Amino acid sequence: MFAVVTELLTGGSFLDRIRKGASQEEVARLVAQVASALAYMHRLRMQHRDVKPDNVLLDETGNTKLIDVGLACTLGSKSRVSTKAGGIVGSNLYTSPEKGGCKSYDCKDDVWALGCMLVSGVLSKPLEDMGLNAIGIFALNRPGVAR
Repeated sequence: MFAVVTELLTGGSFLDRIRKGASQEEVARLVAQVASALAYMHRLRMQHRDVKPDNVLLDETGNTKLIDVGLACTLGSKSRVSTKAGGIVGSNLYTSPEKGGCKSYDCKDDVWALGCMLVSGVLSKPLEDMGLNAIGIFALNRPGVAR
């Protein structure tokens, strides 16, 4: 028998908090916690590759937990992950210019996605609810930039 045991997280997701109109102070606190988790991963030369509001859950005290590390990878000491055609992973709305343009990228891609989450929080509207269908936040002003 195979079983996966995880912590019970009953505080909802970052996405839920944005949709419920989280204050800018709460958004800043939550984003700072996710930044701390990413900083730890990046020190270990790991890249999450799917940072987005519904991959950030909260515990009963309101502290964040970065989940869904199924796409995470470890980078070699000087290597970068290549995004050859068809090799793009993660969520389009949180895609960095490098990843969207099929160029090499690294842990900076996670930081870009975190910035997109911050924008969603500040606007009090998740990118998922903006009807965007292009790659990343570029869809807000400049469609097709990453093509």
